Amino acid sequence: MNTCKLTTRHWYITDGNGSKEEAHGEGVVGEYPIMSPGALHEYISCTTFTTPTGVMEGHYQFKFLKKEGQCQVRIPTMKFKSLPFVKVSDPIQIRA
Repeated sequence: MNTCKLTTRHWYITDGNGSKEEAHGEGVVGEYPIMSPGALHEYISCTTFTTPTGVMEGHYQFKFLKKEGQCQVRIPTMKFKSLPFVKVSDPIQIRA
């Protein structure tokens, strides 16, 4: 009775400087998974941050398939921290 289909996703993305961005759209990575209680759906996606740290949170919107209505599922805050890196302005030349 509670089977539903993911229709949209909405993300709130904040970089380490506090700059905010929103991303929303249909489905997830071109898919509209159908979910039942206890089901699991995994997917891989990405975003970019202008700082080494950032956070993302948001929600998914689902439509019930066997009854009227919709529901919204909160995506808890995820914290991101990149590994240390060095930005090189000129290409590195390797000699054999």
